[in-house]
Amino acid sequence: MWYEIKHLTLFLKPFAESTRFMSGQSYSTLSGVIILFNVIMDHLDAYRNEIGEYSTVSNPPASLFIAARAAWDKIHKYYNKTNNTHTVVTLLDPRCNVDYFKDGGFNGTMLEEYKSR
Repeated sequence: MWYEIKHLTLFLKPFAESTRFMSGQSYSTLSGVIILFNVIMDHLDAYRNEIGEYSTVSNPPASLFIAARAAWDKIHKYYNKTNNTHTVVTLLDPRCNVDYFKDGGFNGTMLEEYKSR
């Protein structure tokens, strides 16, 4: 039972950190929406594919892999509802700017499209 709790804590950690970040800010957090979606989706993707950080604690329960797949599907649905405003605001945020998107694999054409708006 304790090992399941340890795995569950590790699994839920990015959700808790994202919630604290978004609810604890005294300024606009719109520019963080895409970033936090990506953080959570990358985390869930590691569980969906049974790789990544969970391997630091051996043999996670199979239920976490099932939960990760379901959560990734749900979050991906909402991620697809982000719009150009989210991207433009993230580009304009000095904490993120173009470097975030370049590091994330956006190509030059995609960046130019958003920068031209």
